This record gives sequence, structure tokens and C-alpha cells, in this order.
Amino acid sequence: MHFKKTKIIIILICLLIFASGAFGLQYFPYITGTLALPGIDNPYPGLGTNYSSLGKGIRTILWNPASLAKTEKAEAYLGLSSTMFSSQVTKNYQVEDQTFTMGGDIDENMTNKVLFTDDVTETNATTREFAAPGTYSPSSAKMNYNQAIKIGDFLSLGISSRGDTNMSFAMGGNFPTQYLSEMNLYNSNDLFGSGISVGSDGKLTFTQTSPAPFVYTSEASAWSGFLSQSQRIPFSVISDMRNDVKVDSNLTFSGATKWNDLSIGINFTPISAGFNVNNTAKAIVNSGTSNPYFYTPNFNPTNEADVAAWVSDPTKYGTESGYNKSYIEVPAGESIGEAKYTGFYNASTIRTDIGMMYDFGDILTFGAALENAGAASLNMKGTGQVAYVYHRINTNESISIDPTNNQINWNLFSDTFLKMEGTENIGMLSEIGFDLPQRTKLGITFHKPILISLDYELQKNPIKIRYQNQNGEYVDAEFSNIQTIRCGLETQVFAFPVWLRGGISLLLKPTASGLDSTSQSTYNNTFSYGLLPLSLDLNMITNLWGYKLGGTMGFDASTVLSALQMDTLNSNFGKTMYYSISLNKDNWHCVMQNNLDIISTSTAYSNAKTAGTITEKSEWTNYITLLKWTSTLTFGFDF
Repeated sequence: MHFKKTKIIIILICLLIFASGAFGLQYFPYITGTLALPGIDNPYPGLGTNYSSLGKGIRTILWNPASLAKTEKAEAYLGLSSTMFSSQVTKNYQVEDQTFTMGGDIDENMTNKVLFTDDVTETNATTREFAAPGTYSPSSAKMNYNQAIKIGDFLSLGISSRGDTNMSFAMGGNFPTQYLSEMNLYNSNDLFGSGISVGSDGKLTFTQTSPAPFVYTSEASAWSGFLSQSQRIPFSVISDMRNDVKVDSNLTFSGATKWNDLSIGINFTPISAGFNVNNTAKAIVNSGTSNPYFYTPNFNPTNEADVAAWVSDPTKYGTESGYNKSYIEVPAGESIGEAKYTGFYNASTIRTDIGMMYDFGDILTFGAALENAGAASLNMKGTGQVAYVYHRINTNESISIDPTNNQINWNLFSDTFLKMEGTENIGMLSEIGFDLPQRTKLGITFHKPILISLDYELQKNPIKIRYQNQNGEYVDAEFSNIQTIRCGLETQVFAFPVWLRGGISLLLKPTASGLDSTSQSTYNNTFSYGLLPLSLDLNMITNLWGYKLGGTMGFDASTVLSALQMDTLNSNFGKTMYYSISLNKDNWHCVMQNNLDIISTSTAYSNAKTAGTITEKSEWTNYITLLKWTSTLTFGFDF
């Protein structure tokens, strides 16, 4: 009889290799993650970003390339980003031991278990507590550099270096597991096809049919080592999973020209992206593992006289000498299952942005910009792709009894690896495509009597997301007609040397398709007012003896939309919640910006909650101490 639905394969390999997030009793798996993001910049603290009609030279070329024409003569900015921490967290999990049955001549008497423990005395299948330690480290240090120069009265050239985006995730370790087989022959009938039944007291009853019907019951119980048997095969799952994504959009080359009140500019940004997948796992029988065995009565079950003689002799049925050992060959120290999922994807392109500005004196500026005017995309071609699950477990092997010598025949492991059907190149796509966003921006800025900047942005191409619907199926959802409105304001507080700034951006409800009824209802409730705040910025600046000192705070959620589209050129990419302090004097500028690191903050909160230092009764100041920040210090000058 074959193993039912190849359960032993699924349990011993798929479960162990691909459900590694559920392991952990002995601190498995070990997880490490790193994240490097471009340093953030804030040319107009408190107003927000991406205004197409608000230009400030080299620092706003990603808003509108034409803003480079605002360079007076030359300018340069140097930003240094650093982090001084890494975060550790231990995640607790639960996983259930597995039990299953196998077909064959003795199936009803056997219980099979996979126990996730290295305790060789454990026999019960239960739910176990596990722990997986993780370490997260944001990028330690990087540098941003921006420089522009004006040539003559009509041409400006600039270069901007922002740093690349890199994310890596690794998981690995050695997880001990064991396969436990237990055979209980109490209250069994027709033992091994011999006509012997076993009572609850272990006594044997044999019914003879010839030459005359006869029923005989043994005087004592059969040997206990035969009636209750168990064997173990300990093995370890060794996994090594390393995955990383890198997007290099480090350099932007920009040029702009100005003719009277009209400015026109263009940006060129080379972009390369790589996605490396390297996941391997092996299930290896522990070195030194002895071949397990089962005891069977030493008689010919087809010979009634032989069976009767054995059942009537207590020196045979009552002692170990009356039984044979049926061994199962085990490949100690060798692999019995292997899984591999590896490949590399890469692509490169050049994004082109164009823009224009028109100044109506010093009162009003109109701006327009096209991001990714050339419809650049990242078509990531796959190379070196390998995906499979191999095993050495005989799914076609029957558990049978040899009638000539009453031996159990069970070749559990084969000498060669077999491929699990349906796993070759599973999930490995030949190409992964990302359409970089194409946006059109229109804006107008009033400079007097107070500064008011208004901007409208429309994204041409949709955002596509794959998700699991209410039926458990993976389907694609699409969000189109993505529109954003921005508004920024700056005003002086009466005649005091104090200026207040504020900015907000609103995401209008996109058109959604492909959502199931539950997701659509949630989506509609989220946009119940037809829009959502995407960012909010507040700032105050005071002028003290020629020194302009400012403080800014705000949040920005546009990183989420950018990450879904591999858009690392968003000038807010990586920004979440932030605060900054700036100091300006004449042509010199300095700003210290601190951006909330969500992952590190989450791990700090998780650790505090586990330790009991944060409870429902904790003051808000206790939560503030858990916030983790990355810092960017920028120096610059212009003239």
C-alpha cells in the first residue's frame, strides 16, 4: 500500500523547509535584516515636497527640473546620514507536532509522528513553544551630494547623488526533528496474517482450522518488547536563506535654461535594479543513527502447525528469543530531502523628467512637470533560476509481511533522489516587470503678500498589487486614476521676526478593480470622504540677529506608494514621521533631520511589551522613549 497522499514527504520536507517561520524551540531560525535608504532632504521645511512651481535650485530638481534655473551662480550641499543602533527581537511561535497514518499490512497497529524536539524521551505529539531571534540594522552611514553651477546667463548644470536603496533578509540555522513510529499490538486481530489475536492482557489466542477446529489461549502474556514497540529516526533541517533587493538610482544629471521669465529643465537618472534569491535547505539524518527495527514472531504465518507450536511455547512467545528483528536501512549522516529556490533578476533603464516654470514677476509662478516622460520601466530578466524539492523517501514502497519468514519489508529510503512533482521551477518567473510611475504635475505659487503654493498631480499608470482574496486565492488588484493635491502656506506673524509654515497633501480616492467584496468594502470605508491625508508638515522659523533658526515636524506616507512601484526617486522616499532643526546664515545652510525608523521602533515596542515595561497604564512619555530615529546632517552654501 502506498503512503496516503505522500504525507510523509509533505511533512518531512515541505513543512520543515518552507514553514521555517514556525520553528524555534532552540532559537531557530536566526533572522537578520538590513535596510539602506537614501538620505532625506527638505528644501522648504514645513511646506512639504514635490511642488512643481516652487523651485530652489539643485535641491528641488526632482520636484521640477526647471527649478535648476533658479541657481544664482553656484551651490553645493553635502549630507551625511548615519545610524548608531541595531535592533534585536525574539519572536515566539507555536507549532504542532504531526501525526499521520500509512497504508500496509500493519497500518492499524502503527502510529507515526513527527516531533519537533531533540528530546529522545518524548513520545507525545503536542503544541510546542518556539522562539526565533532577529536582528535588524538600518544602513550605518552614507553620503548625499548636490552641486550646481550656472554658465552664463541662460544655462545651469547640476548633479545630485542620493545614495542607493538596499534591503537584505537572511534566515538560517539547524533545527532538530525526529520521526517516531510506535506499534501497539494489544487488542489486535489476525496478527501478521497468522490467525492469532492479542487480548488487552497481552495473552495470545490462536484459532486452528485443521485438521480439526481448535482454539488455544496462551498461559501468559507475550513478550512486552514485542507488544509495544517504538523506533526513532532523528534528523536535522539545515536551512540557509539569503535574499536581497538593490535599486541604484544614485545619480541624477540635470540641465536647465532660462529665457526671460521662462525656465525649462530636464533630468536624466540611470536606474539599475537587482533581486537576488538564494534559498537552500536540507533534511539530514543524524550521523551515527542506528538502523531501526521491528520485532516479528519467529514462525511461518501460513503454517498452522508452526504457529500453534510457537503460541504454546512460553520460551518463544514470552521472551525476545522467539522473535525476529526486521531492520529498516537508514542513511545515517546523509541527506534525505533537499530544496532549492535560487535565481537572480536584474534590469536597468534611464528615467527622464522634463519641466517648465514661468514667473510673472516676483508675484506668481506657474509650473508644470512630467516625471518619467519616456515611460521607463524595469523589466527584470531572470538568470540562474533553480527551484525544486528532491527526496529519498519511497512513496511507492509498501509496508508488507514476508510470509516465508514473517519479516517486515519496508524500504523507507531509496539510494537515489526523487523529484517532488510540481516543484521544478515553481514560482520562478522568467521576467518580473515594474512600470515606473509616470506623473504629470501642475502647480501655481503666489509669493506675495503671503506664500501659497498649490499643486495637482496625476499618475498615468496604475498600481498593481497581488493579494489573497476571501476564497484564499491569489489575485491581482489594480488602482488607477491616482491623484494628489498639495497645498503649502508661509506667513509672517505680524511684525515679529517669526514665520510659520504648513503643508498638506491629500490622496484622492483611486479607482479600484479586482477586489473581492470584503476588500472592496474595507477600501470604500477607508476612503469614506473621498480622500486621505498623505502628508502633513509644520514649521516655525525665527530670525535672531541674522541667524534663521527653524524647527519642523511632520509625517509622510507616500513612501508606501513609491515602494509598490520601485520608485526610489521620490524625494520623500524613506520618510515616515520626522522632525528637524535648521540654521541658516546668509549663504550658508545647515539642517539636522531625524526620521522615524519604523522597524526598529516596532522591535523596541515588542521587547518592552514582552518585558512588561510598557503596559496599558503606561504614560505617553514611556512610549516616546521607544522611538528610534535615523539622522541626516546637511551642510550647504549657495551664491
